[in-house]
Amino acid sequence: MEKERTDWEVLEKLPLTEFSLEELLEEREPEPPAPEPKPRKKASRPKKEAAIPEEPAAPAKEKTPAPCSENLHAGHRERLRQRFLNEGLDHFDDHNILELLLFYCIPQKDTNELAHRLIEQFGSFSQVFLADYEALKAVKGMTANAAVLLKMIPPLFGRYLERMQAPEEEPLNSSEKIGNFLIPKFMGQTEESVYLLCFNNVCKLLKCEKISTGGLSQAAIDVRKLAETAFQCKAANVILAHNHPHGLARPSSQDVRVTSWLYSVLKPLGIELLDHFVVAGGNYVSMMEMGYLGVQQDTLQ
Repeated sequence: MEKERTDWEVLEKLPLTEFSLEELLEEREPEPPAPEPKPRKKASRPKKEAAIPEEPAAPAKEKTPAPCSENLHAGHRERLRQRFLNEGLDHFDDHNILELLLFYCIPQKDTNELAHRLIEQFGSFSQVFLADYEALKAVKGMTANAAVLLKMIPPLFGRYLERMQAPEEEPLNSSEKIGNFLIPKFMGQTEESVYLLCFNNVCKLLKCEKISTGGLSQAAIDVRKLAETAFQCKAANVILAHNHPHGLARPSSQDVRVTSWLYSVLKPLGIELLDHFVVAGGNYVSMMEMGYLGVQQDTLQ
């Protein structure tokens, strides 16, 4: 007992800072310490940097727009107009003339391709203007206004030629003068038309009037209207004229028969049928000069 007490006293006097009392009394290996949890990293807030005064931004350079098709198209139109004003139409191709004309009724489309299409469709430059209104409108790219404009050109040119001719007071005393007078009357017409020219005894033109449309035949000619027109003018002599819009300036057998019939009908009324002209495009023929005037129908067979 004394010995045990001594051991306890010795043990109690040992400094606990260096030894663990429990470890000395119990002979066991110490348990490995539990792993300590890793401390969480606090999210670092971005440090506020000192505000640096910004330099004023340089003004943005305006970008030059790339040339668009409309600008190029407008430039082409202006060049073509200036070319016409400087040179006239002498060096223009047919399609360029059509293209320039169509500028003024088709303002925002390329009319060059349309001009080519029109000439190809109707066969030639001149036939484009003689084409039917509905046929013109049916061409891809055409408009109603464009079709009207094209149909106006031949009669407009005809009126211009009429006004440029000699004054009406000058007598039409030759086949050449009468033929040149008649050509503009038929310009641009796509149907056969018949005109009556009334003259006095000195070949002064008293009146020129269209008396029939649709062809020359006995049924188409109103003889009563023809005679009344001549009487109203107090005309002593008359001349007939009709056109062949799609043919030649050459009288057909029917033309000769109708002319002979009218000559025989008008003569007893005191109206002399002096001549009958056949017009086609810029050409004409005089049936009197060809020897057909007054020929009886039975002699033609």
